[in-house]
Amino acid sequence: MASLLEEAENRFHDTVKMELERLVHDSGMKSSVAVQMILSRISDKSASREEAIHLVDTLNITEEDAIRAIIVRDEIRSMRQQGMDTLTAVRVLSKRVLVDRENSRPVKRKNESPVTLVIKKLKESVKQQQHAVHCATKQEPSPVRRSKRKLPVGDKAINKRKR
Repeated sequence: MASLLEEAENRFHDTVKMELERLVHDSGMKSSVAVQMILSRISDKSASREEAIHLVDTLNITEEDAIRAIIVRDEIRSMRQQGMDTLTAVRVLSKRVLVDRENSRPVKRKNESPVTLVIKKLKESVKQQQHAVHCATKQEPSPVRRSKRKLPVGDKAINKRKR
């Protein structure tokens, strides 16, 4: 029987795999771009090349796999330093992978650089403007004509309805 941590790790792996497939197949995104998007949802930090090369030599994995492993490991370490247990940290990472699927935007985190926040706000502003233009160019239905006849008010209205 698998432990809760093993189940969470498997769920994280499956979630990343499904989201990667969704981004590549449904959105038509290149695999490398989709991987970078998922990594940016997980963490805004990057891995050192030296550490990645060390893992490549030690574990006989690709440099890309090593970089992904380091980013995930470092983010779990960071969350643990903030007081989370490993199980909760892995669950949080799984949720980050799926955040804002409709817009495919990375998760907003407290420690994002001001430049990143400005870029995100600009993109959001452009989307809002495009939406406004789209709505303005749509043909609106003609207004409903209302009768000029005055309706009875107060007791007269109640008496008329009873008839």
